[in-house]
Amino acid sequence: MEIGVVLMMLVTVAVVIGVSVMSYKMLVNVRKQEALERKQAGAPERQLHPKIKQHQDEKNK
Repeated sequence: MEIGVVLMMLVTVAVVIGVSVMSYKMLVNVRKQEALERKQAGAPERQLHPKIKQHQDEKNK
């Protein structure tokens, strides 16, 4: 009986670790895909506030 409980605990731990690894791999793939989509869209990731941009333009002149 005790051996069965230990085996079930080991199986449960293995399943939890397996699901965690699969979830992490899926997350990495989604992040890569989103980064690729952002690059293809050509949209800038960050934009300066208009006042800061104006200040930089004046400073560069």
